[in-house]
Amino acid sequence: MKRRTFMKKIAGLSLGVSLTTLALPNKAKSEIIKPFAKLVADNVLDDDLIASIKALKQHSPGLIIGETHSHSTFSDGGHSVETIFTRGATLGLDFVTITEHLTHDRYFLEQNIASIEEQDRVRKYWNHEGLKPPVCYPALEVSTNMGHLITLFPEEYYKPNMLKQIHRYFQTFDKSLPPAESVARLTCAMGGVTIIPHPGISRSYPFGMPLSYIEHKFVEYADSIEDICTAHALNEKYSHRFGLASIGASDDHLNILCGTTVTAFQSSKYPDLQHAIKKRGTMAIRVSDKLDPLFTPVKLFFKPSNMISSHI
Repeated sequence: MKRRTFMKKIAGLSLGVSLTTLALPNKAKSEIIKPFAKLVADNVLDDDLIASIKALKQHSPGLIIGETHSHSTFSDGGHSVETIFTRGATLGLDFVTITEHLTHDRYFLEQNIASIEEQDRVRKYWNHEGLKPPVCYPALEVSTNMGHLITLFPEEYYKPNMLKQIHRYFQTFDKSLPPAESVARLTCAMGGVTIIPHPGISRSYPFGMPLSYIEHKFVEYADSIEDICTAHALNEKYSHRFGLASIGASDDHLNILCGTTVTAFQSSKYPDLQHAIKKRGTMAIRVSDKLDPLFTPVKLFFKPSNMISSHI
């Protein structure tokens, strides 16, 4: 079967499933859609991603490519940390960042800490012959009073004594939505960097930071911003508008979008992602648009029903 025909059939099937399962919680929806995601990745997407990422590196030697925004089962993702890292390594990504939600009424700091500890465990006991483990960074996607904010820390925060600092200073975010400026200042003081995810995208609760707020009040606190994000069909040049580092991400919850949009930087100029972001040396790259036919049914599938609130 041709790939175009295959995608049309999958999109139609996904739409049918979406219309009949709107009242289910998102965790249940993730379990239903996981087989579809794997089918598409195995039959349509992964070979193209592998080839495209390899071509990018051949064209620009020393280019470091990776994911900056994804979720595992420790928050609202559908796959384990190890599965996410393994697929990222298979695609040829140099780093994979898992950004569990920290939301005061749903996803708590203990889940974030457990995810970071699991990331460290998977990295230390990597057992996938022929695959180089991706670099990973401790990170959280914090729900603030003005929208989500990703806080990304140096690798040293995987050490237990450093991880305790995240626990110490972020535990108050379990109780209420913190001011975005306070989260950004704290992250900077701890040696981390911030990423504004899915900017300008509105929901009934603080989700994407309003562009006017970023421009007039928050730009001095931020380090970087998503220009391209697969999950939200975002393709802008906000980094140029606000003078921030450019980020490309997938916001992957099903281990299928990872690798479709990436953040890249030159290893000859910057030792790691944090330095590249601080020096505005990153670039956002859209690697593949082959999943675009699925966006309408998948967005419908995960649309909150009137009976169930969603804060993801």
